[in-house]
Amino acid sequence: CIGAGVASMTCAHDLLRLGYAVDVYEMMPLPGGMLVYGVPPYRLKNDIALNEIGAIEYLGAKIYCNVKVGRDITMNDLQEKYDAVFIGIGLWKSRDLPIEGADLPDIIRGIEYLRVRCVEEKWKIGDHVVVVGGGNVAYDVARSSVRNGAKKVTMICLESRDEQTADEFEIEDGIEEGIATHNRLAPIAVVRDEAGKVAGIKVQRISSLFDHNGRFMPQMIPDTQFVIPCDTIALAIGQSMDMSLLNGWDKKSELQLDRGIIKTERGTCRTSVKRVYAGGDAAF
Repeated sequence: CIGAGVASMTCAHDLLRLGYAVDVYEMMPLPGGMLVYGVPPYRLKNDIALNEIGAIEYLGAKIYCNVKVGRDITMNDLQEKYDAVFIGIGLWKSRDLPIEGADLPDIIRGIEYLRVRCVEEKWKIGDHVVVVGGGNVAYDVARSSVRNGAKKVTMICLESRDEQTADEFEIEDGIEEGIATHNRLAPIAVVRDEAGKVAGIKVQRISSLFDHNGRFMPQMIPDTQFVIPCDTIALAIGQSMDMSLLNGWDKKSELQLDRGIIKTERGTCRTSVKRVYAGGDAAF
């Protein structure tokens, strides 16, 4: 199994119960995937996830941490060594925001930020944080920033309150913690001072997010641009799969993808490559 998150560890558990031997390769120092590196400790203590994984190890699973497929070993190596390979790597890359000034390294990517904060490592932020996004990950980033010392946290998202994908309890908990959410705002550009540091984010109001056919098509309201002052900006507008997994694999071109994730057969998790299976967030 590639990845030691929910999908791979569930696969490992079930295969072990059926009598198969299972090895798991994990790129991070600890197993658990998003349970450990994506869900903040105020929602789920890491010890709980690690204890569950310990039970699967007791069944016979061998977990090799700090081993990244596509860097340290290749899919070719795994296919030569094992009868079957299960890909359960999740979506570990934050989607970029194609606006002016958002491509510089001082703009925080939400998944990377949570990866650090969820194991209680340090990540210095400013006093006023703006989080772009309206889903659960965006609220995790915002609420983690409150706990990381931010004096003010503001969220902006394209969706109206009813259209937000975040769970209602996340939104309500965010409000209780003093997080201000501004709906129906489109980010236009990152504003920087003379020294090049983040000074704010320029936004514009929108009247609607989807057209009459349900297609994504934000409608900007003219003459409604303004700047929200801040010194830190974090992006949490979606996730994608890390394609470096496929580096050095001679069957890379045979693996069928659908909108950036691995296409699988319903009910079996088979991919388009023989003896390769996939599941979890990285598969469809």
